[in-house]
Amino acid sequence: MKICPKCQAGFSDDISVCSNCGTPLQLKPQESICPGCGEAIHADNTVNNAVKPPANSNNRRRDLLFSTKGRRGRVKYFLMGVSIVSVYLVLQLCVISIFKTVNAACGAVSFVLYITGLYLLICNEAKRFHDLNRAKVWAVIFMVVPILIGVLSPLYGLIVMAVIHIYPLFFKGTRGPNRFGDEP
Repeated sequence: MKICPKCQAGFSDDISVCSNCGTPLQLKPQESICPGCGEAIHADNTVNNAVKPPANSNNRRRDLLFSTKGRRGRVKYFLMGVSIVSVYLVLQLCVISIFKTVNAACGAVSFVLYITGLYLLICNEAKRFHDLNRAKVWAVIFMVVPILIGVLSPLYGLIVMAVIHIYPLFFKGTRGPNRFGDEP
């Protein structure tokens, strides 16, 4: 069956021009099958009158923290960074209070928390650099260099971390879409 894109009138497949308005006709879109329930997904995006959820809705929560794709504005970047660091510190305090002494198990759990927190911070940093139209390698540099300096001197590492994060915190991102996606 063909439908008119202008007036939405339906015609048989052998008709090529709408008799109402003269617009060329196209075939009606085929219905697809829902992978979850096997029912037909209709042209109005429903399955048995229920609205079909967007295909990527399950990935959005995971991508919020664990993905380096997309862009992040200054405020969300700052709030996400503070949240990650706060949760990390609370979990580290819980580990210390549970083990009560520093031993191999405490060190292993702390190391896993540290690596996880560092990964989440790098993902947050990468999205911010994407908003600044910079590659995610800058996120790794901005996180790893202060850590390496902090190994030699914790005070200098903290100072370097604060100074180099002036750029992602205070500079405006790219207006409109850039090569990393739409404006946040």
